[in-house]
Amino acid sequence: MSDTITLAVTAYNETQRGEGDWLRRCIQPAIEHSLVQEIVIVDDASEDFGKWVDEVGGLPKVRVYQNQENRGILGNKLEAVRRATSKWVALCDSDNVMGPNFYDCLVANQPWSSRNLYCASFARPQFDYRRFIGRYDMHTFPEIFNCNLAPCLFNTGNQFLHREMFLNCLARYAGTRPDLLQPNYIGAEDRSGMEWRDTYDVVDSAFMNKEWLVYGGYLNVVRGLEYQHHYGGQCYEKAPELKCVLMPLYLMEIREAAARVAPRSYCYQKRVGVEGRTCFQYSHGLIIDAETYRQVQP
Repeated sequence: MSDTITLAVTAYNETQRGEGDWLRRCIQPAIEHSLVQEIVIVDDASEDFGKWVDEVGGLPKVRVYQNQENRGILGNKLEAVRRATSKWVALCDSDNVMGPNFYDCLVANQPWSSRNLYCASFARPQFDYRRFIGRYDMHTFPEIFNCNLAPCLFNTGNQFLHREMFLNCLARYAGTRPDLLQPNYIGAEDRSGMEWRDTYDVVDSAFMNKEWLVYGGYLNVVRGLEYQHHYGGQCYEKAPELKCVLMPLYLMEIREAAARVAPRSYCYQKRVGVEGRTCFQYSHGLIIDAETYRQVQP
C-alpha cells in the first residue's frame, strides 16, 4: 500500500441528526481500516458542539475542529480538506458511511490520478449511478446530464480527491462563505437572508463539481465504489424553489468553458409549462423544467 489517506468529515448540529449517532457511524469504519491514517472532523459553528466533541475527539485517529463562524456547506468542506495532512482525502458528510469496501476499492484502483474526483457508483440505497461508470470532463459530462439521476450525481460531494489540486481549484473560496463570492444568479436583494443561503447550500456539490470540471479536472465514477447514504431529500425539497435555477446555470457554464466562449450573464423568469409544470426561461431562450432539469420546448 503506497499511500494512506485522511477521512475528512463535515459536521453540523450532530445531536439533532438521526438519533444523534450518525457521526459515530460515519467514522467507525475509517477507525478500523488501515488505509486511513487520520480522521478530521470540522464542525460548522454548531451550538451543540460541546455535547459530543469530547467523546468523539477522544477516539483513535480523530482530530476535531470547529469554525468560529458558520461558512455553509461548501465552505466547511473546504476547511475539512484544508485541515487534512494526507496527500489524498476522502471527503464525506457526516450522514453517510463509507464502509470497509469503500476503502478496499480505493486500494484496488491505485495508482490514483490527481486530476480525478473519484465518485461512488452507488450511494445506497437510493442513488444507483452505475450506468454512469466512467470518466467525464467538461466536454463529455453535459452529454449525460439529461439522463435519469445525472443531476443527483452532479450534486454529490462525497468523493475521493487529491488534496493539493482540490484546494488549488477552489482557492478563491477558502476561509469564506463561498455563496457570497458567487454571482447573484437569483437576483437576491439581501444576501444575508436565509432564502439566499438555503438556495446555495442545497446545491453546493453541483457548484463544486462545476468548478472542478471547468478547472480541467475529471469526474470519475468508479465501479464498486459505494457508500451508505442517509437520505436527506426533505432538505432539498424544503429548500427555496430557486435552487432549480442554479443547476442548469452551472451546466451552461461548463458548456461555455468547454466551447471557450465568454460567460454570459443569465436572467430568467418563472413560467408555467406543459401540464402546469413550473419552468424557468432564461434570457437567451432556454427553458428548463424545474423538476427534471430537462430542456422543454416553448
